[in-house]
Amino acid sequence: MRRFLTSQTTQAKSWKQPLSKFYFDTRYKTKSQFNRMYKGLVIRRGHKRAIVAVGHKILEVIYTLLTKKEPYNDPKIDYEALLVKRNAPRWIRILTKLGYVRKKA
Repeated sequence: MRRFLTSQTTQAKSWKQPLSKFYFDTRYKTKSQFNRMYKGLVIRRGHKRAIVAVGHKILEVIYTLLTKKEPYNDPKIDYEALLVKRNAPRWIRILTKLGYVRKKA
């Protein structure tokens, strides 16, 4: 007996649907590992199925994070560069105040 895949997705609970749709839509629009997955799937499967697949992947990642009790680290994002970019002005200001860096004339 063959099982045929339909193009329809099942309905979620009334309180989950708007929340999950908003969350998954924002996740595929950001620069993360899920964005690459969405872009690859949308070509072959379409927007709705790609959103559902990305949402499923996000739920898998959340489950793994909760069971391992570790923070999430996106493989595509360089957290060290973000830290330096965000804190460099403050570090320079403190070094200037302490006299290690001279002010430009």
